Amino acid sequence: MPKFYYIARNRAGVKETGIEESLTQEDAVVKIQAKGLIVVNVIPEGSEAFGDPTVDAALRVRLKPKHGRVTHEDLMLFCRQLSTLIGAGVTILMSLEIISKQVASRKLYDVSVDLKKNMETGLSFHEALAAHPKVFSDLWINLVESGEASGNLAVVLSRLAAYLEKEAAFRNKLISALVYPVILTLVGLGA
Repeated sequence: MPKFYYIARNRAGVKETGIEESLTQEDAVVKIQAKGLIVVNVIPEGSEAFGDPTVDAALRVRLKPKHGRVTHEDLMLFCRQLSTLIGAGVTILMSLEIISKQVASRKLYDVSVDLKKNMETGLSFHEALAAHPKVFSDLWINLVESGEASGNLAVVLSRLAAYLEKEAAFRNKLISALVYPVILTLVGLGA
C-alpha cells in the first residue's frame, strides 16, 4: 500500500508529522483528519513536494505589475477560494499552490508563494499571514488562528469571505450614495 508523509497540526496548533498508508492521497487526508488533525501537507513517498519551478517562472509573465498593493477584491477572492479548497479537504499548502497559479495580481502571487514557503518551514498558517501585515489585517490573523485552534478553518475562512463581500457591497453603496450630492454641488457651484 502506498505511503504518504504528512505535516499536520493538532487542535493546540502543535506541528505533527507522520506516515499514513492509504490507497490515494485523498484517502490519506481523510484518515489524518479523522485523527482530529488539520492537514497542512501530504506528500506521496518518493515524490517532490510541489511542481516545477519553471512553471512558476512562466506564470509570472501573465501577472500584473508588482507595484501597488493587494486590492480588496483580490483578498475577497483569495479568501473564498481558500475556504472552498480547505472545505473540500485539500491541504493548506496545496490550496496555496493552486490559488497562486490562478491569481492575476503579482503582489498576491508573491504573497501566496511566500505563505507556502513559510508554512513548509514549520510556521502555522496564522504565523505565515502575520509576516504580511500590509496585506492581512489583525482580524484575518486572529480569525485564522481561532480557526486553526478549533479545527474549523474552512468555516472561519468562509465567514471571513462573507464579511469581506458585505464590506465591499457597503463600500460600493456608500460611494454611489456620495456621487450624486457631489455632482449636484459641482453643478450648483458652476451655475
